[in-house]
Order: sequence, then structure tokens, then C-alpha cells
Amino acid sequence: MPVCRAGKRQHAGGAERGRAYAPPLSLRGCSAVCFCLFMPVICLLLMMLLFLLLLLLLLLLLFFFFLLL
Repeated sequence: MPVCRAGKRQHAGGAERGRAYAPPLSLRGCSAVCFCLFMPVICLLLMMLLFLLLLLLLLLLLFFFFLLL
């Protein structure tokens, strides 16, 4: 067992190195959490845009079809 002197901090080694300076989990995962929260909203907006484009294409096709009759 290593003897630690009073007031001295023992340095971590191996896999433990760098953990003391890592930010808390709430700060580390913030960008990932925000991205995961906004991902369904972005997908929904893209689907709505695609639906509107398809609707516009259908209306244009119907318009030209009735012009040719």
C-alpha cells in the first residue's frame, strides 16, 4: 500500500488518467442531447416539405392535363 503524505494528492494512472479534468456529464452530453431532441423535428419538417413538393407536382400535372383536354 503506498504511503500518502498529508496535503499531497495521489496521481491517477492508466485508465483513470484524465477523468479528474473531464467536465460533468450534463455539459459533456449537451450537444448530443440537443441533437437527439431536434432530430425528430428536423425529420418532420423535411417530410412536410417533401409532401408539399409532391402535392405541388400533382397539381401541376393535373393543371397541364386539363389544359390539353
